[in-house]
Amino acid sequence: MRHADGVLVLDHGDIVERGTFDELLARRGFFHSLYMSQFRRDESAEAPPAGGGGRGQTLTPARPAPAGFRNARQVEGVGRGRLAACSRQGRVTVGSAFHLAWGRPRQPIESHLRPTKWTMARDLTYRVSRAIVRLYVRAMLQLDVVWKCPPPEGPLILAANHPSCTDPFLLPLMFHRPIRLLITQNAFQVPGFGSFLRHLGHVPVVPREGLPALDAARQLLESGGSVALFPEGRLSPRRGGFRAPRTGAARLAMLTGVPVVPIGIHLCRAKNYAIASSVTGKRTVGYWYVRGPYHVTVGAASRFEGDLTHEAKVGDVSLAIMQQIVELALESELRAKPVPRLALVAPS
Repeated sequence: MRHADGVLVLDHGDIVERGTFDELLARRGFFHSLYMSQFRRDESAEAPPAGGGGRGQTLTPARPAPAGFRNARQVEGVGRGRLAACSRQGRVTVGSAFHLAWGRPRQPIESHLRPTKWTMARDLTYRVSRAIVRLYVRAMLQLDVVWKCPPPEGPLILAANHPSCTDPFLLPLMFHRPIRLLITQNAFQVPGFGSFLRHLGHVPVVPREGLPALDAARQLLESGGSVALFPEGRLSPRRGGFRAPRTGAARLAMLTGVPVVPIGIHLCRAKNYAIASSVTGKRTVGYWYVRGPYHVTVGAASRFEGDLTHEAKVGDVSLAIMQQIVELALESELRAKPVPRLALVAPS
């Protein structure tokens, strides 16, 4: 582990620190306390005394390390949900990290064990905010939703395209059950609004660090909840079309066995309002759809199975989900186009 290119520090499946071995020790954070209390003690206990082994000592042969790990000690640390090191000889893939971090069933996260009063307050806030958004939709948008078939009972993974920043507010209106959203961390950095999102149980997604968000989504699904996410990862191209999908929806579906409900959205992107913000410290532009027709087609739920360590299979599932979304979005677009009127002229 000392010679690894990088070390990922996992705590109950969440990446809490990353860096080289020396950098993590210098920070004197979670890795430092773990190393000093556990690994340093283990190394001292295994080290033979000066001048050779003492009388009565028994030496235990070292266990061979699996492929991709330098030694068995590194594997034991990862198995306890603590450390994962990426070495030049073999890198730990995302799928491997899933199995290493989630190989054993764990207790729900702390938020699921909070008092009933907190849960009731969260549910009440969700219903009130949902009612306010519904009033806005009735006044400003012409919401058109077509269902291919009713959604199944139980937890669901909603996967939709993302033509505007308004989409996360409208998706929950289409389902009677509470929906938790996986949305960009930038929204959680807005003063007041970020606290509101956390209170409702939505999940922040940090760019290029999706494992903590997927872990939180997995726990929500296993507790009976439903989640919604956008496989494109960010807004669709402003001039039309779709982005290549990311693998979050596929990994969640394959890991939990929860059905995926594809959703295709169409709107007139020329009517999006560009709103600039510098909350994150740099200027970002979001495109909001505030008025006009909003067409949605909800497809049939599908289940996906496979080995998460097989990256090609994960990619195929991601493409299959995105293909369903694209087809549904094109159906929504067809409904948005005006039907040509035909005039019959009879000779006099």
